[in-house]
Amino acid sequence: MPRAVYTFFEDTDFSGKNVYLYTSTLGSGFARTISGIQKLIPEAGLCTQGLHVASSRIANAAKEIDAWLKKVGLIK
Repeated sequence: MPRAVYTFFEDTDFSGKNVYLYTSTLGSGFARTISGIQKLIPEAGLCTQGLHVASSRIANAAKEIDAWLKKVGLIK
């Protein structure tokens, strides 16, 4: 994760907040990101069903993103 993201998690109060993770990268996906974020913001409700879309697929990812949003209950 970029240092700026660590700083954001360290400086923000996530008490009582739900956090949904999504990323677009050239390849590595979430790797250890979810467990690392769990350690940074243990006070948050962290959805561990994150979404990773490879950068090469982002232009055609609307259906995948929509399905994920439905799966985690953010849209109907």
